[in-house]
Amino acid sequence: MLALDVLTMTLGSLIAAGMPIIVALVAVGVSMAGLFSLSQVMTISSTTPVLGVMLGLAVGIDYSLFIINRYRTYVIEGFSYRDAAAHAIGTAGNAVVFAASTVVIALAALVVVQIPFMTTMGLTAAATIAIAATVAITLIPALLRLLQSRIFRKKNRQKIQQAQKHGARENHHADRSTFWYRWGVVLTRFPLLVVVAGVVLVAVIALPARDLRLGLPTDGYAAKSSTERKAYDLLVKGFGAGFNGPLIVVVENVPAVTSADRDAVRMQLTAQFEKQAAQATAKQQAAFAAKAAAATTPQEYATLQQEIAIAQQQGEREKTAAMKQLSANVDRYASLVNLQVIAKKIAQNSNVQTALPALATKDGTSGLIQVIPKSAPSDMATIDLIQTLRNAKNVQEFVGTSGATIAVTGSTALQNDVNAKLASVLPVYLLVVVGLSFIILIVAFRSILVPLKATLGFLLSVLAMFGALVAVFQWGWFGVTDAPGPIMSFLPIIALGILFGLAMDYEFFLVTSMHEAYRETNDAQRSILRGFAHASKVVVAAALIMVAIFAGFISNHDPSIQPVGFALAVGIFVDAFIVRLTIVPAAMRLLDKAAWWLPRWLDRIIPRISIEGEEPIGPVEK
Repeated sequence: MLALDVLTMTLGSLIAAGMPIIVALVAVGVSMAGLFSLSQVMTISSTTPVLGVMLGLAVGIDYSLFIINRYRTYVIEGFSYRDAAAHAIGTAGNAVVFAASTVVIALAALVVVQIPFMTTMGLTAAATIAIAATVAITLIPALLRLLQSRIFRKKNRQKIQQAQKHGARENHHADRSTFWYRWGVVLTRFPLLVVVAGVVLVAVIALPARDLRLGLPTDGYAAKSSTERKAYDLLVKGFGAGFNGPLIVVVENVPAVTSADRDAVRMQLTAQFEKQAAQATAKQQAAFAAKAAAATTPQEYATLQQEIAIAQQQGEREKTAAMKQLSANVDRYASLVNLQVIAKKIAQNSNVQTALPALATKDGTSGLIQVIPKSAPSDMATIDLIQTLRNAKNVQEFVGTSGATIAVTGSTALQNDVNAKLASVLPVYLLVVVGLSFIILIVAFRSILVPLKATLGFLLSVLAMFGALVAVFQWGWFGVTDAPGPIMSFLPIIALGILFGLAMDYEFFLVTSMHEAYRETNDAQRSILRGFAHASKVVVAAALIMVAIFAGFISNHDPSIQPVGFALAVGIFVDAFIVRLTIVPAAMRLLDKAAWWLPRWLDRIIPRISIEGEEPIGPVEK
């Protein structure tokens, strides 16, 4: 409903406002149908469809809004409805294709992480974006052809008829009475001050990011009222914090169990058996002696003799069964002899509560040792213990022989490995995303400084997003989350990919308008104001809709969904209103004509692809 209200205010017509929503719903429907049809041949996590719906709704509305707004501008300037639709697709449609390409690259690049569920999420989201862009540039022209003047208010239709009588004309004059034109004047009047103030404001929001701590959701960080947290606390109280996340140590290539080891185990078990048997025999003899002392008649003595005979027979049977069990126990425990030695050495670590052999092969050369730490699964002490157990020098001390290996697994170790994996691939992911997208931006704008500025602005938005995440979900500010704790380890990569693509959308919406005006006027200052005045309304509407869509998922208390919705809502808000609508025009003013500079050698190499149309469609303003 909020999206419909924003679109109605932006486009001035309920019919026009409904078109982006129709496109978004069609895109989501097609992408979800394709996703669920693939569920028969691939595993899809519960988070994947939610992410696809979020992105499909957001970008479907954004792309349609950009095209429709450009179409309305052309119609008001005197183009026929058919020509206006064609020009809108030739200009805004091209920009949508380029903008969608950056998002698709950013999300598809999740493949480099090489974690299956993240690969599925990334490819699903990328496919949703591609479908949304395709639907927007195909369905919107058809709807515009059908509706024509009905997307305008009645009071505007007469003005359009008059403009069309005079023929197509390009009106480069921005309405100077609008708030956004006046705001652009202020920003470009004191550009350096605006840039510094904007960066400082973002830095303040980003300050908590210094304490960013990554992890995966565990019951220890669930809401205190939840059954998961209550069970976790009971286990901690009864068995210690580490009982919730035991480590499984896999030992291989240990020396085989020898006959001497088996004989030692047999002697130990036999001694225990004989001791227990002697205690049981003494107890039974004492009981019979008491009965004998109490017997007074021949019948009682006869009954006692029968009980003694039965007990002797039963004892022989039990002894035979016990000896068989003893042999089985010898085979069982003998295979654990070497593992027991290793477990005792591991147990000497100050953070180990218990270390016991759990399973071994028949020859004892391989097996499992269960290690219960004293610290909780997410504590740094547990992570240090995992690294200690995996350290090659420590392995040699534990096993006491060359060639033996130790591996550590279990849910806690798995989470630690996922965190480490994501941290290691993050630089590669950023390099792939930023590098490929930087090339696309150079081709689109034929500039070096504009893509560089766009990328630096994105980094500001990312820092602000992480700062807000730490403050709200790690420190627990404002009571948004039921259980503050570490930020999900896969959230930074997911959020980076999505935010980068959407940030480039706003960059395209703003800078293409500025570039178009500059190409017509060759006046850098005037083109900034005109482009900003024409495109800012669309960016504001698109950002408000996206913020509303992602913020709607904050009410979902799923620990995998809520922080993603919050992160993207904050990141988009900062990127749109602080970076793109405040810092960008001021930065463009500082760069002036240098913003559109491109080295000659590079100009000869890159292809010429215009995202504003091949040639100016109106007279150059004098």
